[in-house]
Parts: sequence; structure tokens; C-alpha cells
Amino acid sequence: MELIYICIKGSMNFSSKKYLILTLFVWIAVFSYAQEHKTIQLVTNLDVPWDMEWLNKEVIVFTELGGTIKQFNLKTHQVKEIFKVEELAREVQSGLMGIAVHSDFKKNPFVYIVYTFYDTSFNLNTRVSRLRYSTQTEQLTNETILLDSIHCSSTNIGGRIIHHPDHYLYVTIGDAAYNPSAQDVSSLNGKILRINDDGSIPKDNPIKNSPIWTLGHRNPQGITLTPHGVYISEHGGFIDDEVNKIEKGNNYGWPEVTGSVSTTKYTGSIYNWSTTIAPSGIDYCPNCIGTNESALLVSSLKNKKLKVLWFDEQHKIVKETLLIDQEIGRIRDVLVSETGEIYICTSNKDIYGKHTKMKDGIFKLDF
Repeated sequence: MELIYICIKGSMNFSSKKYLILTLFVWIAVFSYAQEHKTIQLVTNLDVPWDMEWLNKEVIVFTELGGTIKQFNLKTHQVKEIFKVEELAREVQSGLMGIAVHSDFKKNPFVYIVYTFYDTSFNLNTRVSRLRYSTQTEQLTNETILLDSIHCSSTNIGGRIIHHPDHYLYVTIGDAAYNPSAQDVSSLNGKILRINDDGSIPKDNPIKNSPIWTLGHRNPQGITLTPHGVYISEHGGFIDDEVNKIEKGNNYGWPEVTGSVSTTKYTGSIYNWSTTIAPSGIDYCPNCIGTNESALLVSSLKNKKLKVLWFDEQHKIVKETLLIDQEIGRIRDVLVSETGEIYICTSNKDIYGKHTKMKDGIFKLDF
């Protein structure tokens, strides 16, 4: 841990100075400690990798914003293109984004993706599709559209997806840069959607015949499943980037309230940052970094950090530490293996990082 000495001038008495120094030391201890590790680059020269998932224990499948799906074999280090989205709209933040693999992939070799496209009037829309993976050809084919024509803009798209073992898909959809849509149940914008993995609407969704699971979201760019629920990361406006635990029918407040404020109508975040960090992909990390504690790993774009949010035994977040601090640029996603290995990908060549000399790739943390 790095100890910082601060010279304090002014009319403060000794006890006040002592208290301030102690407070600063505690803050540094909780928030600025970075676990010692080596960051090893495994793949480079990628086209803005956006989302990663496990195809199996040895293969990572990932999307690139420009419309390509690739797989990376950890043993052979081979990178192979396995699908190209032809009907793709890429502008500003839009393109090919989320990817999810069926929870029982051996029996159901399906992969699910989220991407943007233009309709016949050249308006931007978001689509959720299912693809079938062939172990013989190592290719994805047979696209089946599950959700279509979700209005979007070139920003605040959301775009993450996970597959639940109970055969549900959870999809994050941003407010399409129109704040009121997040509170409008006639719109799918600013929502977390829940559908069956065949595209039908679950009968127990909170609104009949609607894929809406929760509302009141601005730009949720991360989602993960844990033993105690579904969690998302979410971009706030100028303040209050958030982590939320997603529960049926809840309204998370945007744009009426932000941060941890809870009312009878709105559910506050379980963790937030008052200064924006632009949180993106998140993953659950059991027995994290060689401990017997569990945590959420949160990648961030704006401040280029990989954060660790530690759970206590009641599944409450009790502290934050750092794993990466600006050493590889904008971190888009994080992926944890069954054995606890941590992988990340960067988005240094997207619209907000395009002036950097850093190339995009996939990295492994070696402890």
C-alpha cells in the first residue's frame, strides 16, 4: 500500500489534523489499494471488443463493435472469426454489443447477441438474436430474431445480455438519450427486459405480455448473475454511476432520482460513485483473488480502472479495492473463469478513446 504524506496549513488544531490524516489513511486503505499482479496481453489489434463469454472452459467467445464475433482458444492462442453481422448499424456507440452463451451449452449450443441495425426508414433500432454453434465447423449460423425493432439512438443503448439457467434472457436497454422513456412502460427504453430464451414473454413478468422486468434505467452496460441475484452496472448522468440489484417490477428511479435514494416508489442503488467512472461490464467473482470472500468485478471506461466490490456474508457491498489503475486504458468488460482467473478487454479505439495510441485487446491478470 502506498502511504501519502500531506502537509496541512491553516488554523486547524492538532486533534483536527490528526483526525483528517487518519480519515485520509482509511480512505486510501479502502479505495486505493491495488492487488499486485501482472497484466498479460493475450490478443491485440482487435476492433473494439465489447463483450466476452465462455464458450467452454478453454474458449472465450467475444464480440467486436464492428459486427464480428470471434473465439479465442486459451490453449492454442488461436483467434478465429465465427460470425459476421451483415445487417449492422455502427455509429458513435452503436454496433454489435452483448453476447451470452446458453447455460447448458452442450445440450443447447445457442449463442445470443444484441446489435443495432437500421430499419426501412433508416432509424436506429436494437435487435436480440439467437445463433446456433457448430462444433464441427466452429461457426455460428441460423440466426433467429427474438426481439426486434427496439428503438435506440447512437448513445445510451445498454446492450448487455445474460442467459439464466431457468431459460430466461435478461437484456439491458438504455433510455436512447431520451430520459422520460425510462419511466414510460409503453416504451422498452430505459428497462431491463426478461424473455424466455425462445423469444416468448414469461407469464410471470410484472406487466402482462410485456418483456419489461424493471424500469427507471439510464444506460445499463453491465449485467451478471450471482447465487443471490442479478446485478447490473449503470451509467448515471453527470453524477451517480450505479450498481443495482435487479428485482421483479422495481423502478430504479431514472431520471427522477439517482444514487442510493430510495422511496416508496423508487429503489435506490446498492452502490454508487458520485464522480462518474463510466462502469461497463461486470462479473461475479466467488472466492475472489485467493480469498474466501465473493465480489463483483466492475470494469470502467472513463477512469480506466478495474474495481472490486466486496460482499459480506449478508451479500452487502462493504468495501471497494482496485485491481487495475489506468495501465491499459478503457476497460470494457471483465470475465472470470471457474477457477478464478480474470480476463479483461479494452475499448481504446471506440468513439471516446480513438485518440489514444493504445490498441485494443484481451488481457489476463496474473497474480
